Amino acid sequence: MLIVAEERYFHDILVPTVNSRHKTSVQVMSSVGDSIEFLKRTHVLVEPGTIHIQRNSRHLDKLFEITGVKVSMHAKKTPCHDLMNEPDKTNELDPAKASLYRSAIGVLMYLSSDLIECAYTIRGLAQYMAKPTQRSWVLLRRLCLYRISVRHNVLRLKVKPKGLWHSPETDEGPVLELFSDSDWATHKATRRSVSAGFAFFAGCLLLATSRTQRIISLSSAEAEVVAAVSTVCDGMLLQLCLIFCLGYHVRLKLSLDNTAARHILQRSGVGRVRHLSCRLLWIQQHAKDKRLETASIPTKKNTADLATKKLSRDRMEYLMRMVGIYNESTNELVGTDVHMRDQQGESVSQVLRLMIQSSGEIGRAHV
Repeated sequence: MLIVAEERYFHDILVPTVNSRHKTSVQVMSSVGDSIEFLKRTHVLVEPGTIHIQRNSRHLDKLFEITGVKVSMHAKKTPCHDLMNEPDKTNELDPAKASLYRSAIGVLMYLSSDLIECAYTIRGLAQYMAKPTQRSWVLLRRLCLYRISVRHNVLRLKVKPKGLWHSPETDEGPVLELFSDSDWATHKATRRSVSAGFAFFAGCLLLATSRTQRIISLSSAEAEVVAAVSTVCDGMLLQLCLIFCLGYHVRLKLSLDNTAARHILQRSGVGRVRHLSCRLLWIQQHAKDKRLETASIPTKKNTADLATKKLSRDRMEYLMRMVGIYNESTNELVGTDVHMRDQQGESVSQVLRLMIQSSGEIGRAHV
């Protein structure tokens, strides 16, 4: 078990009580630099309120061994291959190689909670488990070659009392922040969309998912609603867990970047979206009863975009910084340089807008 408790209660009550009935091995993380092992991952307290979660390197070593990838090979900049969403007409792998493929996917699925930016690719590769093909093997090796360049990345959990995105001015207590997104019929063979959902509490990532939708959505708004419902289902479970652990109410807030989908969530009934399944519309009642808050967010800031499509390196690292991916070899968040360039570009744009506005006012004054 992984337990968070007051130090006195932990040492004087909890541990003696458990030891009276069971044989236990106890690790404690209370001071900066302390670490504990849990679920084959190392949790390190790097500073007050900040934890680094390091995966076990043996899993990646096993993955490289299965696929024949070596650390000395040229690393790829992104995990997803351009052919991910193209129809696959290549031959199936022979039984021996297909078995290796399934073993590799098993390792990746176990690591998916650690490889946040690879969730979309892992989801796509898992769909070939029944009948692995030659192209699926190429896509698998591409992902492994990407992992060579990011071996020092860890997940950084840093407590932010104001959360990740909600406004402090309208703060009415702790909030579980949900971000949902979807592509729309990107896969050219099945035309099934992908749902992605990210959940944050106090600025710390709790859950990241990437799932293929079962239905074929006929519009981007429909695909976004399906993704939103999936994300809220996960969020409701996490909300109950947080309320149980903390002892007080935690608000549920969903942010999405599709205006049409947000309007569907805020009204009653399907409206003109006739293909939308009625079983999804319970979410409208939650929004109406104020049990779920909805908000609009720019696509640029939507972390769930990380798990819905193939992204460029800069775009991927920009979102990885928001999620909290930290490079221990450079001692900074991944994408810090991309974020700085983006801020500089925004500053230049703001100055240009002010100059244009000022020149317009001067022109009107002369007239």
